[in-house]
Amino acid sequence: MADSVVVTCSIEHIDFDNFPMDINQSTDENGVIGKRSSSTTKFKSPLTGAISEITPFCKEENGIYKVKAYKVSLNVPASVVSFNGLLLNDVYHSCLFVLFFLQLWFLQRGVPAEVVKQISLKHVKIESIDLTYLVNKKVWEFANDGIKQIAQRGSALFNGDVIKQNKRVAAVNYWESDGNSYTKIRKGNKTDLIAYVKSGKTKKGFCELPNDVAEQIFAITKKHVRFEVQLKKSWFTTADANFGAAEGSDPPTSWSSPLSWKGKAGEAMYAQVFDEARELLRLNEKFNQRRHRSDFMETLSDEHRNILEHHYVGTPFNDLPFKSEDPKYRSKVKRAIQIRCGVDLYMTWEEQQAMPTLDWLLYPGMFKLKKSQKHLEPYAFIRPTIKQKLQAMKVLLLNFATQQKLGLDQELDLDHESDLSETGGTEHGAPFPKESDKQEAGETADGTSGDLTAGM
Repeated sequence: MADSVVVTCSIEHIDFDNFPMDINQSTDENGVIGKRSSSTTKFKSPLTGAISEITPFCKEENGIYKVKAYKVSLNVPASVVSFNGLLLNDVYHSCLFVLFFLQLWFLQRGVPAEVVKQISLKHVKIESIDLTYLVNKKVWEFANDGIKQIAQRGSALFNGDVIKQNKRVAAVNYWESDGNSYTKIRKGNKTDLIAYVKSGKTKKGFCELPNDVAEQIFAITKKHVRFEVQLKKSWFTTADANFGAAEGSDPPTSWSSPLSWKGKAGEAMYAQVFDEARELLRLNEKFNQRRHRSDFMETLSDEHRNILEHHYVGTPFNDLPFKSEDPKYRSKVKRAIQIRCGVDLYMTWEEQQAMPTLDWLLYPGMFKLKKSQKHLEPYAFIRPTIKQKLQAMKVLLLNFATQQKLGLDQELDLDHESDLSETGGTEHGAPFPKESDKQEAGETADGTSGDLTAGM
Protein backbone atom coordinates (compact mmCIF):
# COMPACT_ATOMS: atom_id res chain seq x y z
CA MET A 1 0.00 0.00 0.00
CA ALA A 2 0.79 2.73 1.40
CA ASP A 3 1.60 1.97 4.95
CA SER A 4 -0.26 4.83 6.54
CA VAL A 5 -2.90 7.06 5.03
CA VAL A 6 -4.72 10.13 6.32
CA VAL A 7 -7.92 11.17 4.56
CA THR A 8 -10.82 13.51 5.15
CA CYS A 9 -14.35 12.46 4.27
CA SER A 10 -16.89 15.22 3.66
CA ILE A 11 -20.48 14.75 4.82
CA GLU A 12 -21.75 18.27 4.02
CA HIS A 13 -23.88 16.90 1.19
CA ILE A 14 -25.95 14.79 3.61
CA ASP A 15 -29.09 16.14 5.28
CA PHE A 16 -28.61 14.52 8.69
CA ASP A 17 -28.00 16.20 12.05
CA ASN A 18 -26.93 13.32 14.30
CA PHE A 19 -23.50 12.31 13.05
CA PRO A 20 -21.40 11.07 16.00
CA MET A 21 -18.93 13.43 17.62
CA ASP A 22 -17.18 13.60 20.97
CA ILE A 23 -16.77 17.22 22.04
CA ASN A 24 -14.48 18.78 24.62
CA GLN A 25 -15.83 22.07 25.90
CA SER A 26 -15.26 24.46 28.78
CA THR A 27 -17.82 26.55 30.68
CA ASP A 28 -17.40 29.55 32.97
CA GLU A 29 -18.91 30.02 36.42
CA ASN A 30 -22.17 31.16 34.84
CA GLY A 31 -22.47 28.04 32.72
CA VAL A 32 -21.63 29.86 29.50
CA ILE A 33 -19.92 27.56 27.02
CA GLY A 34 -16.43 28.68 26.09
CA LYS A 35 -14.02 26.85 23.83
CA ARG A 36 -15.17 23.75 21.99
CA SER A 37 -13.06 21.19 20.22
CA SER A 38 -13.74 17.80 18.71
CA SER A 39 -12.12 14.75 20.25
CA THR A 40 -10.37 11.91 18.43
CA THR A 41 -11.95 8.47 18.74
CA LYS A 42 -10.08 5.17 18.55
CA PHE A 43 -11.50 2.56 16.17
CA LYS A 44 -10.52 -1.11 16.21
CA SER A 45 -10.29 -2.93 12.88
CA PRO A 46 -12.90 -5.72 12.70
CA LEU A 47 -10.42 -7.72 10.61
CA THR A 48 -7.29 -7.58 12.80
CA GLY A 49 -7.86 -5.44 15.88
CA ALA A 50 -5.38 -2.76 14.79
CA ILE A 51 -6.26 0.71 16.06
CA SER A 52 -7.00 3.70 13.84
CA GLU A 53 -8.17 7.22 14.67
CA ILE A 54 -11.30 9.10 13.62
CA THR A 55 -11.61 12.85 14.25
CA PRO A 56 -14.67 14.97 13.40
CA PHE A 57 -14.19 18.42 11.86
CA CYS A 58 -16.91 20.60 13.31
CA LYS A 59 -18.27 24.09 12.74
CA GLU A 60 -20.71 26.13 14.81
CA GLU A 61 -23.74 27.39 12.90
CA ASN A 62 -26.52 29.33 14.62
CA GLY A 63 -25.38 28.05 17.98
CA ILE A 64 -25.36 24.44 16.83
CA TYR A 65 -22.11 22.47 16.60
CA LYS A 66 -22.25 20.43 13.39
CA VAL A 67 -19.88 17.91 11.85
CA LYS A 68 -18.69 18.85 8.36
CA ALA A 69 -16.15 16.09 7.74
CA TYR A 70 -14.15 13.34 9.41
CA LYS A 71 -10.42 12.79 9.35
CA VAL A 72 -9.34 9.15 9.42
CA SER A 73 -5.77 8.02 10.11
CA LEU A 74 -5.09 4.36 9.37
CA ASN A 75 -2.27 1.89 8.86
CA VAL A 76 -4.02 -0.11 6.19
CA PRO A 77 -1.91 -3.32 5.99
CA ALA A 78 -1.96 -3.71 9.78
CA SER A 79 -5.73 -3.15 9.78
CA VAL A 80 -6.33 -5.61 6.94
CA VAL A 81 -3.74 -8.43 7.24
CA SER A 82 -2.32 -7.90 10.77
CA PHE A 83 1.13 -6.75 9.62
CA ASN A 84 2.70 -4.33 7.16
CA GLY A 85 5.75 -6.41 6.25
CA LEU A 86 4.82 -7.70 2.79
CA LEU A 87 2.85 -5.24 0.73
CA LEU A 88 2.35 -3.47 -2.55
CA ASN A 89 1.25 0.09 -3.19
CA ASP A 90 -2.51 0.28 -3.74
CA VAL A 91 -3.82 3.70 -2.79
CA TYR A 92 -7.24 3.26 -4.39
CA HIS A 93 -8.16 0.12 -2.47
CA SER A 94 -6.47 1.42 0.68
CA CYS A 95 -8.82 4.40 0.62
CA LEU A 96 -11.72 2.02 0.01
CA PHE A 97 -10.80 0.15 3.20
CA VAL A 98 -10.71 3.49 5.04
CA LEU A 99 -14.17 4.30 3.71
CA PHE A 100 -15.56 0.89 4.73
CA PHE A 101 -14.12 1.21 8.25
CA LEU A 102 -15.65 4.69 8.59
CA GLN A 103 -19.01 3.42 7.33
CA LEU A 104 -18.91 0.58 9.85
CA TRP A 105 -18.06 3.01 12.64
CA PHE A 106 -21.07 5.13 11.64
CA LEU A 107 -23.36 2.09 11.76
CA GLN A 108 -21.96 1.06 15.14
CA ARG A 109 -22.67 4.56 16.43
CA GLY A 110 -26.29 4.39 15.31
CA VAL A 111 -26.21 6.28 12.01
CA PRO A 112 -28.94 4.84 9.73
CA ALA A 113 -27.77 2.75 6.79
CA GLU A 114 -29.78 5.00 4.46
CA VAL A 115 -27.52 7.87 5.54
CA VAL A 116 -24.27 5.88 5.54
CA LYS A 117 -24.72 4.68 1.96
CA GLN A 118 -24.67 8.31 0.76
CA ILE A 119 -20.92 8.45 1.47
CA SER A 120 -18.63 7.23 -1.31
CA LEU A 121 -15.03 7.60 -2.48
CA LYS A 122 -15.88 10.79 -4.34
CA HIS A 123 -16.32 12.43 -0.92
CA VAL A 124 -12.88 11.28 0.26
CA LYS A 125 -9.76 13.46 -0.06
CA ILE A 126 -6.23 12.24 0.66
CA GLU A 127 -4.31 14.44 3.10
CA SER A 128 -1.10 12.42 3.34
CA ILE A 129 0.08 8.97 2.42
CA ASP A 130 3.16 6.78 2.77
CA LEU A 131 4.13 4.79 -0.31
CA THR A 132 6.35 1.79 0.40
CA TYR A 133 8.75 0.23 -2.09
CA LEU A 134 10.45 -3.09 -1.30
CA VAL A 135 13.85 -3.32 -3.02
CA ASN A 136 15.30 -6.84 -2.93
CA LYS A 137 18.97 -6.99 -1.82
CA LYS A 138 19.09 -10.83 -1.55
CA VAL A 139 20.58 -10.96 1.99
CA TRP A 140 20.15 -8.98 5.21
CA GLU A 141 23.74 -7.70 5.27
CA PHE A 142 23.37 -6.09 1.83
CA ALA A 143 19.95 -4.66 2.73
CA ASN A 144 21.20 -3.16 5.97
CA ASP A 145 24.27 -1.75 4.22
CA GLY A 146 21.92 -0.19 1.66
CA ILE A 147 20.35 1.88 4.44
CA LYS A 148 23.78 3.17 5.46
CA GLN A 149 24.49 4.09 1.84
CA ILE A 150 21.26 6.10 1.57
CA ALA A 151 22.11 7.91 4.82
CA GLN A 152 25.67 8.62 3.67
CA ARG A 153 24.51 10.04 0.35
CA GLY A 154 21.81 12.12 2.05
CA SER A 155 24.32 13.53 4.55
CA ALA A 156 26.71 14.50 1.75
CA LEU A 157 23.91 16.24 -0.16
CA PHE A 158 21.96 17.89 2.65
CA ASN A 159 24.03 18.05 5.85
CA GLY A 160 27.03 19.95 4.47
CA ASP A 161 28.83 22.96 5.93
CA VAL A 162 26.78 25.51 3.95
CA ILE A 163 23.55 24.19 5.49
CA LYS A 164 25.08 24.15 8.98
CA GLN A 165 26.26 27.76 8.58
CA ASN A 166 22.69 28.74 7.72
CA LYS A 167 21.64 27.16 11.06
CA ARG A 168 19.15 24.86 9.39
CA VAL A 169 18.07 21.65 11.05
CA ALA A 170 19.93 18.64 9.72
CA ALA A 171 17.90 17.10 6.92
CA VAL A 172 19.27 13.59 7.45
CA ASN A 173 19.00 11.47 10.57
CA TYR A 174 20.62 8.06 10.95
CA TRP A 175 20.37 5.64 13.85
CA GLU A 176 20.80 1.98 14.69
CA SER A 177 18.60 -0.29 16.79
CA ASP A 178 18.72 -4.07 17.36
CA GLY A 179 21.43 -4.39 14.74
CA ASN A 180 19.35 -2.66 12.05
CA SER A 181 20.05 0.68 10.40
CA TYR A 182 17.45 3.42 9.93
CA THR A 183 17.56 6.74 8.13
CA LYS A 184 15.10 9.58 7.55
CA ILE A 185 15.61 12.40 5.07
CA ARG A 186 13.55 15.57 5.44
CA LYS A 187 13.80 17.89 2.46
CA GLY A 188 11.24 20.63 1.92
CA ASN A 189 7.51 20.49 2.53
CA LYS A 190 6.69 17.93 -0.13
CA THR A 191 8.20 14.59 0.86
CA ASP A 192 10.11 12.76 3.54
CA LEU A 193 12.13 9.63 2.78
CA ILE A 194 12.55 6.78 5.25
CA ALA A 195 14.64 3.66 4.71
CA TYR A 196 15.09 0.64 6.97
CA VAL A 197 14.90 -3.15 7.12
CA LYS A 198 12.19 -5.16 8.91
CA SER A 199 14.04 -8.08 10.47
CA GLY A 200 11.87 -8.78 13.52
CA LYS A 201 9.06 -7.58 15.76
CA THR A 202 9.38 -4.17 17.41
CA LYS A 203 7.77 -2.84 20.59
CA LYS A 204 5.63 -0.22 18.85
CA GLY A 205 4.87 -2.17 15.69
CA PHE A 206 1.57 -4.02 15.22
CA CYS A 207 2.19 -7.68 14.35
CA GLU A 208 -0.59 -10.11 15.25
CA LEU A 209 0.76 -13.12 13.37
CA PRO A 210 1.35 -16.71 14.48
CA ASN A 211 5.01 -17.09 15.45
CA ASP A 212 5.81 -19.54 12.66
CA VAL A 213 4.22 -17.25 10.07
CA ALA A 214 6.03 -14.21 11.46
CA GLU A 215 9.37 -16.01 11.18
CA GLN A 216 8.73 -16.87 7.53
CA ILE A 217 7.69 -13.30 6.71
CA PHE A 218 10.68 -11.74 8.46
CA ALA A 219 12.93 -14.14 6.54
CA ILE A 220 11.67 -12.33 3.42
CA THR A 221 11.46 -8.75 4.70
CA LYS A 222 14.99 -8.78 6.13
CA LYS A 223 16.34 -9.18 2.58
CA HIS A 224 14.59 -6.03 1.36
CA VAL A 225 15.36 -2.35 1.73
CA ARG A 226 12.09 -0.78 2.79
CA PHE A 227 12.08 2.59 1.01
CA GLU A 228 9.16 4.75 2.12
CA VAL A 229 8.14 8.02 0.48
CA GLN A 230 5.87 10.09 2.70
CA LEU A 231 3.74 12.39 0.56
CA LYS A 232 2.82 15.45 2.59
CA LYS A 233 0.14 18.08 2.16
CA SER A 234 1.76 19.99 -0.71
CA TRP A 235 1.39 16.94 -2.96
CA PHE A 236 -2.36 17.39 -2.73
CA THR A 237 -2.86 21.13 -3.33
CA THR A 238 -3.19 23.42 -6.29
CA ALA A 239 -0.35 25.51 -4.90
CA ASP A 240 1.98 22.56 -5.42
CA ALA A 241 0.71 21.90 -8.92
CA ASN A 242 1.25 25.59 -9.80
CA PHE A 243 4.64 25.80 -8.08
CA GLY A 244 3.28 28.01 -5.31
CA ALA A 245 1.31 30.39 -7.55
CA ALA A 246 -1.97 29.93 -5.72
CA GLU A 247 -2.57 31.78 -2.47
CA GLY A 248 -4.97 31.31 0.39
CA SER A 249 -7.08 28.18 0.46
CA ASP A 250 -5.65 25.41 -1.71
CA PRO A 251 -8.24 23.39 -3.66
CA PRO A 252 -7.34 19.72 -4.02
CA THR A 253 -5.56 18.40 -7.10
CA SER A 254 -6.14 15.08 -8.80
CA TRP A 255 -3.47 13.58 -6.51
CA SER A 256 -5.90 13.92 -3.60
CA SER A 257 -8.68 11.88 -5.21
CA PRO A 258 -8.57 8.13 -4.49
CA LEU A 259 -10.20 7.58 -7.89
CA SER A 260 -7.12 9.04 -9.60
CA TRP A 261 -5.01 6.18 -8.21
CA LYS A 262 -7.12 3.40 -9.69
CA GLY A 263 -5.64 0.74 -11.98
CA LYS A 264 -2.88 1.55 -14.48
CA ALA A 265 -3.06 5.26 -13.67
CA GLY A 266 -2.16 4.47 -10.07
CA GLU A 267 0.77 2.27 -11.11
CA ALA A 268 2.12 5.14 -13.21
CA MET A 269 1.80 7.46 -10.21
CA TYR A 270 3.77 5.06 -7.97
CA ALA A 271 6.58 5.04 -10.54
CA GLN A 272 6.45 8.84 -10.77
CA VAL A 273 6.72 9.23 -6.99
CA PHE A 274 9.69 6.86 -6.89
CA ASP A 275 11.39 8.81 -9.67
CA GLU A 276 10.85 12.06 -7.76
CA ALA A 277 12.45 10.45 -4.71
CA ARG A 278 15.43 9.57 -6.91
CA GLU A 279 15.50 13.18 -8.09
CA LEU A 280 15.58 14.34 -4.49
CA LEU A 281 18.63 12.13 -3.95
CA ARG A 282 19.99 13.48 -7.27
CA LEU A 283 20.49 10.00 -8.64
CA ASN A 284 19.94 11.15 -12.21
CA GLU A 285 22.82 13.64 -11.99
CA LYS A 286 26.46 13.03 -12.76
CA PHE A 287 28.91 13.29 -9.84
CA ASN A 288 32.57 12.82 -10.69
CA GLN A 289 34.59 10.83 -8.19
CA ARG A 290 37.95 11.39 -9.87
CA ARG A 291 39.72 14.67 -10.47
CA HIS A 292 39.59 15.97 -14.02
CA ARG A 293 42.67 15.56 -16.17
CA SER A 294 44.80 18.58 -16.93
CA ASP A 295 43.71 18.71 -20.58
CA PHE A 296 40.06 19.04 -19.49
CA MET A 297 40.95 21.69 -16.89
CA GLU A 298 42.56 23.77 -19.66
CA THR A 299 39.20 23.97 -21.44
CA LEU A 300 37.62 25.80 -18.48
CA SER A 301 37.56 29.55 -17.91
CA ASP A 302 40.24 30.91 -15.59
CA GLU A 303 37.68 31.52 -12.84
CA HIS A 304 36.09 28.09 -13.06
CA ARG A 305 39.47 26.34 -13.18
CA ASN A 306 40.78 28.34 -10.21
CA ILE A 307 37.64 27.60 -8.17
CA LEU A 308 37.82 23.89 -8.97
CA GLU A 309 41.52 23.64 -8.07
CA HIS A 310 40.88 25.29 -4.70
CA HIS A 311 37.89 23.03 -4.11
CA TYR A 312 39.97 19.89 -4.74
CA VAL A 313 42.39 20.82 -1.93
CA GLY A 314 39.62 21.42 0.63
CA THR A 315 38.92 25.17 0.47
CA PRO A 316 35.51 25.93 2.07
CA PHE A 317 32.80 27.24 -0.26
CA ASN A 318 32.80 30.76 1.23
CA ASP A 319 36.57 31.05 0.64
CA LEU A 320 36.57 29.94 -2.99
CA PRO A 321 37.93 32.56 -5.45
CA PHE A 322 34.68 33.78 -7.01
CA LYS A 323 34.95 37.07 -8.89
CA SER A 324 31.96 38.44 -6.99
CA GLU A 325 30.55 38.14 -3.47
CA ASP A 326 27.01 38.39 -4.81
CA PRO A 327 25.06 35.24 -3.73
CA LYS A 328 23.17 35.04 -7.03
CA TYR A 329 26.42 35.22 -8.99
CA ARG A 330 28.03 32.53 -6.84
CA SER A 331 25.00 30.29 -7.23
CA LYS A 332 25.10 30.72 -11.01
CA VAL A 333 28.82 29.83 -11.18
CA LYS A 334 28.33 26.88 -8.82
CA ARG A 335 25.57 25.53 -11.06
CA ALA A 336 27.65 25.97 -14.21
CA ILE A 337 30.57 24.04 -12.69
CA GLN A 338 28.20 21.34 -11.47
CA ILE A 339 26.67 20.83 -14.92
CA ARG A 340 29.93 20.85 -16.87
CA CYS A 341 32.29 19.23 -14.39
CA GLY A 342 30.03 17.01 -12.26
CA VAL A 343 31.31 18.64 -9.06
CA ASP A 344 29.05 20.06 -6.33
CA LEU A 345 30.88 22.84 -4.49
CA TYR A 346 28.50 22.64 -1.50
CA MET A 347 30.00 19.33 -0.37
CA THR A 348 33.67 18.64 0.24
CA TRP A 349 35.60 16.82 -2.47
CA GLU A 350 36.25 13.98 -0.02
CA GLU A 351 32.50 13.62 0.62
CA GLN A 352 31.73 13.56 -3.09
CA GLN A 353 34.42 10.97 -3.76
CA ALA A 354 33.01 8.70 -1.06
CA MET A 355 29.31 9.35 -1.83
CA PRO A 356 27.50 6.07 -2.69
CA THR A 357 26.02 5.99 -6.18
CA LEU A 358 22.99 3.87 -5.15
CA ASP A 359 22.96 2.16 -8.55
CA TRP A 360 20.71 -0.51 -7.04
CA LEU A 361 17.93 1.92 -5.98
CA LEU A 362 15.69 1.40 -9.00
CA TYR A 363 11.89 1.24 -9.19
CA PRO A 364 11.01 -2.33 -8.11
CA GLY A 365 7.53 -2.45 -9.63
CA MET A 366 4.55 -3.98 -7.83
CA PHE A 367 5.51 -6.44 -5.10
CA LYS A 368 4.53 -10.09 -5.64
CA LEU A 369 5.09 -13.28 -3.68
CA LYS A 370 6.90 -16.17 -5.33
CA LYS A 371 4.95 -19.36 -6.03
CA SER A 372 6.79 -21.06 -3.18
CA GLN A 373 5.52 -18.31 -0.84
CA LYS A 374 1.85 -18.52 -1.85
CA HIS A 375 0.90 -19.95 1.57
CA LEU A 376 1.79 -16.52 3.05
CA GLU A 377 -0.79 -14.76 0.87
CA PRO A 378 -3.35 -14.26 3.69
CA TYR A 379 -0.74 -12.28 5.64
CA ALA A 380 0.47 -10.08 2.76
CA PHE A 381 -1.18 -6.90 1.50
CA ILE A 382 -1.24 -8.00 -2.14
CA ARG A 383 -3.98 -8.18 -4.76
CA PRO A 384 -5.57 -11.60 -4.05
CA THR A 385 -5.75 -10.84 -0.32
CA ILE A 386 -6.96 -7.29 -0.87
CA LYS A 387 -9.84 -8.64 -2.96
CA GLN A 388 -10.80 -11.19 -0.29
CA LYS A 389 -10.65 -8.69 2.57
CA LEU A 390 -12.69 -6.11 0.68
CA GLN A 391 -15.37 -8.73 0.14
CA ALA A 392 -15.26 -9.61 3.84
CA MET A 393 -15.78 -5.93 4.71
CA LYS A 394 -18.70 -5.65 2.29
CA VAL A 395 -20.40 -8.66 3.88
CA LEU A 396 -19.76 -7.25 7.35
CA LEU A 397 -21.20 -3.87 6.39
CA LEU A 398 -24.26 -5.33 4.73
CA ASN A 399 -24.90 -7.72 7.62
CA PHE A 400 -24.67 -4.84 10.08
CA ALA A 401 -26.99 -2.69 7.96
CA THR A 402 -29.45 -5.60 7.64
CA GLN A 403 -29.43 -6.21 11.40
CA GLN A 404 -30.02 -2.51 11.97
CA LYS A 405 -33.03 -2.57 9.63
CA LEU A 406 -34.41 -5.78 11.12
CA GLY A 407 -34.03 -4.34 14.59
CA LEU A 408 -36.03 -1.28 13.55
CA ASP A 409 -38.69 -3.46 11.90
CA GLN A 410 -38.97 -5.51 15.09
CA GLU A 411 -39.45 -2.39 17.20
CA LEU A 412 -42.17 -1.16 14.85
CA ASP A 413 -43.83 -4.59 14.87
CA LEU A 414 -43.86 -4.74 18.68
CA ASP A 415 -45.32 -1.24 18.85
CA HIS A 416 -48.03 -2.29 16.39
CA GLU A 417 -48.89 -5.42 18.44
CA SER A 418 -49.16 -3.23 21.53
CA ASP A 419 -51.61 -0.98 19.72
CA LEU A 420 -53.68 -4.02 18.66
CA SER A 421 -53.92 -5.39 22.19
CA GLU A 422 -55.23 -2.08 23.43
CA THR A 423 -57.85 -1.70 20.69
CA GLY A 424 -58.83 -5.35 20.29
CA GLY A 425 -58.21 -5.16 16.54
CA THR A 426 -56.66 -7.79 14.32
CA GLU A 427 -53.05 -7.82 13.03
CA HIS A 428 -52.56 -6.51 9.49
CA GLY A 429 -48.78 -5.76 9.60
CA ALA A 430 -46.06 -8.09 8.28
CA PRO A 431 -44.68 -10.40 10.98
CA PHE A 432 -41.04 -10.16 12.15
CA PRO A 433 -39.20 -12.55 9.78
CA LYS A 434 -38.25 -15.97 11.03
CA GLU A 435 -34.67 -17.19 10.62
CA SER A 436 -35.80 -19.57 7.86
CA ASP A 437 -37.41 -16.71 5.95
CA LYS A 438 -34.41 -14.39 5.97
CA GLN A 439 -32.45 -13.88 2.81
CA GLU A 440 -28.70 -14.01 3.05
CA ALA A 441 -27.38 -10.71 4.40
CA GLY A 442 -26.61 -8.29 1.63
CA GLU A 443 -28.73 -10.12 -0.96
CA THR A 444 -31.85 -8.84 -2.66
CA ALA A 445 -34.62 -11.00 -4.04
CA ASP A 446 -32.80 -11.53 -7.31
CA GLY A 447 -29.57 -12.49 -5.56
CA THR A 448 -27.62 -9.31 -6.35
CA SER A 449 -25.66 -7.46 -3.70
CA GLY A 450 -27.26 -4.70 -1.66
CA ASP A 451 -26.64 -1.02 -2.29
CA LEU A 452 -24.84 0.10 0.88
CA THR A 453 -21.52 -0.09 -0.93
CA ALA A 454 -22.85 0.05 -4.48
CA GLY A 455 -20.80 1.95 -7.00
CA MET A 456 -17.61 1.65 -4.98
